[in-house]
Amino acid sequence: HPPSSPPPPPAPAAILDSQPIWVDGNNEAGSVALFRARFTLRAPASNVQLQIFADTRYAVWLDGAWLGRGPARFSLVRQEYDILDAPDLAAGTHVLAVLVQYDPNTRRSESIRAGLQASLVGMVGGVPSILTATSSLWRGIISPAWNQHARQVHVGLLLGNQEQLDLRALPADWTSSTFDDREWRVAQQLPTDTFSALMPRSIPLLAHQPRAPVRTIETGVLSPGQQIIDLDGQGNQTVFREFELATGEPISLTIEAPYIRTLALNGQPLDTWQPITDTRRPGISQVTGTLAAGFSTLTVPIPPEGVALALPANLSITNYVLSQGTTAGRRMLLGNPVAGATAAPVVTLADGTASIDIPALPTHPDRNNVSPRYVVLDFGRTIHARVDLVAEGERGTLVDIGWDERLLHGRPLPAPGPLHRNLWQQVDSWVLDGTARRLTTLDTRSGRYALLVVWGSGAVRLSQVRAYEETMVEQVRGSFRSGDARLDRIWQVGVDTLIPSLTDAYADPWRERGQWWGDAYAAIYVNRASVGDLTVWRRGLRQIAETQDAQGRLAPYAPRHGTSEVLMDYGLLWVEALYQYWRLTGDTELVAELLPTAEQYLAYLRTFENQHGLLDIPLDEAGLSLAALTPQPPPNLDPITLERLVLIDWSGFLSRFGESTALNAIYSAAHGWLGELSTAIGQAGNESYNRRAVQIRNAINERLYLPDRNAYATTLYNGTFFEPSPQSQAWPLVYGVVPTASRTAVTASLLDTLDPFISPEYGTPVVELYGFTWVLEALGQQGHTDAAMHLIKTHYGRLLDRGAVTWWETFGAIDRYDASLSHAWGGAPTWFLSRHVLGLQADQPGQWQVMPQPGSLSSASGQIPLPTGGTLAVAWQQSCEALTLSVTPPDQGAGTLVLPHTVDGLVRINGAIVYPPSTQTPYPAELRSEGLVVQVSGSPRYAVEVERGTPCFSTYLPSVRR
Repeated sequence: HPPSSPPPPPAPAAILDSQPIWVDGNNEAGSVALFRARFTLRAPASNVQLQIFADTRYAVWLDGAWLGRGPARFSLVRQEYDILDAPDLAAGTHVLAVLVQYDPNTRRSESIRAGLQASLVGMVGGVPSILTATSSLWRGIISPAWNQHARQVHVGLLLGNQEQLDLRALPADWTSSTFDDREWRVAQQLPTDTFSALMPRSIPLLAHQPRAPVRTIETGVLSPGQQIIDLDGQGNQTVFREFELATGEPISLTIEAPYIRTLALNGQPLDTWQPITDTRRPGISQVTGTLAAGFSTLTVPIPPEGVALALPANLSITNYVLSQGTTAGRRMLLGNPVAGATAAPVVTLADGTASIDIPALPTHPDRNNVSPRYVVLDFGRTIHARVDLVAEGERGTLVDIGWDERLLHGRPLPAPGPLHRNLWQQVDSWVLDGTARRLTTLDTRSGRYALLVVWGSGAVRLSQVRAYEETMVEQVRGSFRSGDARLDRIWQVGVDTLIPSLTDAYADPWRERGQWWGDAYAAIYVNRASVGDLTVWRRGLRQIAETQDAQGRLAPYAPRHGTSEVLMDYGLLWVEALYQYWRLTGDTELVAELLPTAEQYLAYLRTFENQHGLLDIPLDEAGLSLAALTPQPPPNLDPITLERLVLIDWSGFLSRFGESTALNAIYSAAHGWLGELSTAIGQAGNESYNRRAVQIRNAINERLYLPDRNAYATTLYNGTFFEPSPQSQAWPLVYGVVPTASRTAVTASLLDTLDPFISPEYGTPVVELYGFTWVLEALGQQGHTDAAMHLIKTHYGRLLDRGAVTWWETFGAIDRYDASLSHAWGGAPTWFLSRHVLGLQADQPGQWQVMPQPGSLSSASGQIPLPTGGTLAVAWQQSCEALTLSVTPPDQGAGTLVLPHTVDGLVRINGAIVYPPSTQTPYPAELRSEGLVVQVSGSPRYAVEVERGTPCFSTYLPSVRR
């Protein structure tokens, strides 16, 4: 809601003077509290703003109108409150209503305790005023509508609870001014310093972009001919429950369940379980017995995690009624989907939403849950979103909605059971109250496919079905187009993967949603080529810095949630990200703040240096033998000593121990970065960092370079060199370790190590999607555009051919249910195509450069966003006779053109000859090793023509074996 008055000056932090509150000391995870504040204005209020923070998340309404939700993820040392603009308020009585979900997890916010702190401020009679603030004058209630004991999405507590909401217990008008809250309790005031690190939000509020389902995959009936029994566990032990079964004639009794335990029928064991043959229902088995006419007793052991069973529909069960339970995932996995069956839902897609009509069924008073109906909707790609729809159906009807990134034989599995080691289920549930109600979730969910299941015999209508994607990306400002449709698509998929990954942190949207810094590092480059946000980058730098412990260690993700884990290369990439942020923005204030953290981190790493000054990561001999010398996929190296962990790349397991070339290459560069950062803020000691950078670089070249191979060993461990790898060539090239005279040979060795692409020893790719960040950058820096584009089109193109619409966590992620299909760390081609093929470069404040590398492409065009808010654009095309460019700079500012050129041929800019140079040349030009360097300024557009004195004839051979 934009304010109806001009925006006010920055509001004073009135929230700091408010009192945090909760309800009756209830601090139980999974609880949802509703708060209301009724206040009266004697005069109108303008420039109204709400300052608000809650642990773990909130949604807020003013006089029944939606204001917003939040906060951004927070930590024990950083709690950023939101500032929401509100409409002007008339004199009279108003109500502020806030919902707070306390939902601790181990990958996003570091919860402190359940609580809300807020202050509504505005101008009354020209005087800044507090209109209402959290205190014991507010009223609150722990809502009975949400199940506090709902199961976790991930058993490792990574994401918080699934949501089970009984709308019969939630008044539809609780946010309105007319609702009577007199039976609610007075809010309990918490200690004033409960949220002791409150500060204003440092990133924009997230956008909530409407996403419509693009197609209906399937509609049908779950388990026709069966009735599903869903049973919650009780505590931590197996309990037994007896069911009374009745049939008018003897029948064959077949029971299906996702476990193999002994049932008892009339005291006799049923234990001959057999797996079912339906591959769409993993982990489901069946047992068969004979049921005599009349009444029988079935005894079912219920494990702590609960169980669901499917029994014949022509069987009466007299002592069971389906309830919502603590998780809908069990019954969703058990259900057998039969497409197009009688009474299947009818879906209409129109006007950016879906409508789903579910016809009524004949009722069976003595049977349970016959023929639940289902719909599978496709949202086109993985989204990080909340479902949003209006549901109207009989009171007591259950609606379950689950999300998945993929289809297994045409079926999504929001609760994939053993395929994800029984760790994961992303299914929420609602009980309808007989009126039209809006269904959504408090927390975000993620996936491409939504599976909706309706349990009940009455007619149900689901209308306005869509999702609202929560993302920082409101507009994509970068672009890339070429004469190659496959490259264009690959560039765009990198952006499509970034959108759900760029929220209040750089985080994969599906499995963990933690801000892992190596992942963030790779995603930042995609952002620089397409979106141009700096705020999440800056905030992430601070958040990682805040994880540093007394030993100087940095956690690999932030908030750290108490982890002692370290990924050494992730910490070094944090140092690089700080350096790159400073280069791009000139922000010395942030450098001064975070440089001590970087220095302490390098001091910690120094404890792993050997006598040669290189990091030397220890590994026990058994682990070395098992992980490095046997022709099988390697296990996780050194799983116990977490502080020694190194990743480099999923395929870089041999780079994780010993004198790792890749790790030491970053280590060398990090000292150089600290030297530059020290100089930038006028701090002494920069020369010592620069000297150490040179010493480490020299040690790498002396100890790890193999002159007879023109390549670097992957690592040196106990006197043994390990074979060169893509990682041990690309990383030294990117980080300036390779001497100038050796770069051509090392680049050739890099290409050699990429063929064959699948390692014959391990059966895995020699470099993974994450590692392509460095492989493509190395090839781009060395001018091997065609070789890089060949790799992109071959290996990323293969993902497109396998159905990828966002980049996967690994090349084989589609074959593993615990791997992500939307991982922004795989977006290296987007950066490469914008920076090296288009040649668009903006690395320092107020400076830009266009340095195209056309390779064999005939044409390309596009733009990148700039930190100033503008864009830098280019369009070029080439033939054997000439290369022409059109460059559109930001604000007619000064910049540099680096043109591929030799000594022959004319170069014109805006019609004037700039090469060969003359006294009439309007733009200074100099022929260097990288090309013709031309300084330009003062024009809104530069039309460039590079004539080739010698007509070209070239062919590209993608792989040359030596």
